[in-house]
Amino acid sequence: MVLDERSALNPLKGQGDGKRDSISGRRKSLTESYFESLGQEYGRESLKDVGEGTTNFQTFLLVFKSFIGTGVLVLPKAFVNGGVLASSLFMVFVAILNTYVMIKLSTTKDVVGEGRLQDIGRLAGGKYMEAWVSFSIVFIQLACGCMYFIFMGSTLYSVVEELTGCHEYIPEAWYFVILAPLIAPLVCIRDLKKLTYPALLADVLIVGGLVYIFAYGFYRIGDDGHKPYDLFNADKFPIFLGTALFSFEGVCLVLPIKSAMKDPLSYPRVLMSVMLCLACIYTGFAVINYLAHGKDMETAIILELPHGSVPVVCVQLAYVMAIGFTFPLQFYPAVQVLESLIWVPPPPLADEPLPVGIIMRQNMFRVVLTTFAAVVAIGGSTSFDNFTALGGAMCSMPLLFIFPPLFHYLLVPNLSTTEKVIDIIITAMGAMLTMGSRRPIANKYSDGKMQRTLKRELKVPETDEW
Repeated sequence: MVLDERSALNPLKGQGDGKRDSISGRRKSLTESYFESLGQEYGRESLKDVGEGTTNFQTFLLVFKSFIGTGVLVLPKAFVNGGVLASSLFMVFVAILNTYVMIKLSTTKDVVGEGRLQDIGRLAGGKYMEAWVSFSIVFIQLACGCMYFIFMGSTLYSVVEELTGCHEYIPEAWYFVILAPLIAPLVCIRDLKKLTYPALLADVLIVGGLVYIFAYGFYRIGDDGHKPYDLFNADKFPIFLGTALFSFEGVCLVLPIKSAMKDPLSYPRVLMSVMLCLACIYTGFAVINYLAHGKDMETAIILELPHGSVPVVCVQLAYVMAIGFTFPLQFYPAVQVLESLIWVPPPPLADEPLPVGIIMRQNMFRVVLTTFAAVVAIGGSTSFDNFTALGGAMCSMPLLFIFPPLFHYLLVPNLSTTEKVIDIIITAMGAMLTMGSRRPIANKYSDGKMQRTLKRELKVPETDEW
């Protein structure tokens, strides 16, 4: 099955290339299964053409992959905003609640038979609900794209500043401008499987970087002791809420990953295992680095690594490369939703390529969208943590805590009174958290209290071991 533009825009149940994969009987790799899951979610292809299906262990890795990204790098600073104890308890609470709502969302999908979250929203609340879901998906993916630009540009600026000291001649904003034409061609790739191996390399680089940062945090605590910390920070806790939920934005891939399983009935158990691991990793990573670097740490924890160390420069450049390869995958859902609104889906002829004119116009649209994300990133980089928190508050919270329980309540028949009450409570809580956390963040922007948190001061390490 090839995830080309034809399959992505086709609103009918897919045929053609997917069947050929099933007939061949070839076992798909874990990475291929991930790309097929992505295509099924936004291309609405037939879920029966997945072949043998993924095992429970492969499903575990797929779900884990969909949640682990750059959001974990801003969690230590988020814990500074929320307080180490309150933040830790909230992360565990979010993991438990996230598990519940995703299981209910998959149950809703089984009942209504629709594969996309937008389609379920249309059945639950009509075209306006579908539009709200689509907006949330587009906004959160665009916000992720902006965050990627901020991280890549700021990290490159830091690396060049450390190695050459030429920051006086190349302003940081220029790094965003330089990155845009390098990323845009990747966004224009139509067969996502061409990014299979680069994406796998990106995963290896991200995991390796996290292990290095984790180890350096332990090293700092063992060498210097832990820094002062707050158990609870009421003033900035709303900012923590948005950032924390931004780290749990893999809900968009819950439905297709389950549909690709060999044994879908075991999905709740696999999901609970993933959420348990994520809660431990997120909380442990944030707490260790909070204690190691203190309240004045950089927003992106990777910028706290010692200056001038060759391994640190390698880790930073590896992260930039990893995020560059991940960018088109992160942008893919937003691009497909927007293009389906602009261009009428073509007839369902799987073997016929798209007209060259449409391809050129869509490529131009993708270039413009990528450039737009880079421009927004220039403004958002003045306060990375608040920018991330605002994206999480506006769209991650509805995707996690409003849509799944609401759709479950409206579409699943014969619910018990307890299930109905739980759905209502979670939906109401999600709405209150969305409004309650968004207002303080927006007020900080309007009051002009934002300060640049990503501009790194040169730091001389006490030792060059790291």
